[in-house]
Amino acid sequence: MGGMSDVGAASALCAAGVEYQGRFYVAWSAKLPVAKGHLLGDAVYPACDGTGDCAGGPGSTARPTQVWAMRGVDPGRVVVARLEGRNRFAVFGRPNADPANYFRLVGGTWHIRDGLAPGR
Repeated sequence: MGGMSDVGAASALCAAGVEYQGRFYVAWSAKLPVAKGHLLGDAVYPACDGTGDCAGGPGSTARPTQVWAMRGVDPGRVVVARLEGRNRFAVFGRPNADPANYFRLVGGTWHIRDGLAPGR
């Protein structure tokens, strides 16, 4: 699908993701629309050692956050959370999830695929 290269994971670095219920989710492009659903619960921005190693090191600690479901999507694949250090929500996906399954590009603007996010 054309243009999906702009939507891939923002980075493999742990600073660009969240961990919820033992699962890591990678931040996808901030260009994607967010359809925030119900609050799922507490999550963390994983501890990072500055080299992209999410295992962290001595003195590194995970930072707390919260995650929400994305309306119409299995939270085992995609969640919504705030970007670390910002008050902006973004879509986060499991490393093996494909953004093209949830979003489509029309006229230069990203849209949630039909059938997802009821009530929009």
